[in-house]
Amino acid sequence: SGTLTDVAHELPFLFRELGVRILHLLPVQETPTVYARMGRYGSPYAATDLTSVNHAYCTFRVDRTPAEQFEELCARVHALGGDVMLDIAANHLGWATELLNAHPEWFVRHADGRFHSPGAWGVTWEDLVELDDRNPSLWRYLAESLLTWCARGVDAFRCDAGYMLPAELWEYVTARVHEVFPST
Repeated sequence: SGTLTDVAHELPFLFRELGVRILHLLPVQETPTVYARMGRYGSPYAATDLTSVNHAYCTFRVDRTPAEQFEELCARVHALGGDVMLDIAANHLGWATELLNAHPEWFVRHADGRFHSPGAWGVTWEDLVELDDRNPSLWRYLAESLLTWCARGVDAFRCDAGYMLPAELWEYVTARVHEVFPST
């Protein structure tokens, strides 16, 4: 818990004293404050979009945006010889996403028109809405989202629920990312 600044203060201990090599972060995107079932800031897997940085994880600074604070954290990890891995939800967003309005065709719907919430192991994640991996423009959005994070300093990704997406989508996204960031 805490802010990106709090984590940055702990980096020397983590990397020098404990020998950590990779800082693996849960999703850091903005999440809903009322729709989720996991508390005031919601589930970190209920992102409103895939490229935002949640203000709740930042320190108020008049000289740095949340994205710049995230970039500073990555730069500090790199200065200590480490890598940053970001957990990112790949097959869903939270119900508060503006993409439901902007691109409703990017989401799975039931036959009656209701949007579909994904799930696994007999549990439906009702604070989420599932992305429709059949839409090529969604593939571009996913690739551009990962490229944005790479440009901010992310070295690797763990894609939550990535197994629910087809291999062809991952081949496309991986190729796009490797064009610009071959070591990712």
